[in-house]
Parts: sequence; structure tokens; C-alpha cells
Amino acid sequence: MGAILELDVRGHRVALERHEVEWLAGLAQAQAARSSRARDLAVLLAGPRRSVVLQRADERALARLLGDHDQLSYGLIALRDAVTTS
Repeated sequence: MGAILELDVRGHRVALERHEVEWLAGLAQAQAARSSRARDLAVLLAGPRRSVVLQRADERALARLLGDHDQLSYGLIALRDAVTTS
């Protein structure tokens, strides 16, 4: 299956498949009441774009969302690694 969304993390591109984007959008939506950045991420991930350049605040929010999960798919592991390295 091909990637449906490519995220640019400080020049490092991470491709996500549909199920990864949907899971991540759901995770962000679940945190939306507590975090405006998570709400913004949920909207961004649900949008029609195929490529997104992440801002530093988006990276931090993704690091928080993904940091508590041990069993992630390959694309989400790559994304977590990209947003947690300096």
C-alpha cells in the first residue's frame, strides 16, 4: 500500500499510510480537549493534503502523542524518531 501523507520534519520526510494517518488523527482528536496543538494536528491530519511541513510546535505535540506508545507501525516509529531527535 502506498503512502497517503508525507510529513516533513526539519527536512526529513516521513511517509505514512492511510491506517497510520487515521490512527494518529484519532489519537490527536482524543487529546484535542486538553491541547489546542493536538486539535490543530487532528484537523491537519484529516485534511486533503498529501504533503505537510511540520512546525516545531507540531513536532513537540507529535512527540508527546507518540511517546507513550510502544507498539507502533513502521511509519509511526519513523515519525516518532524524527520528532524526538534534535
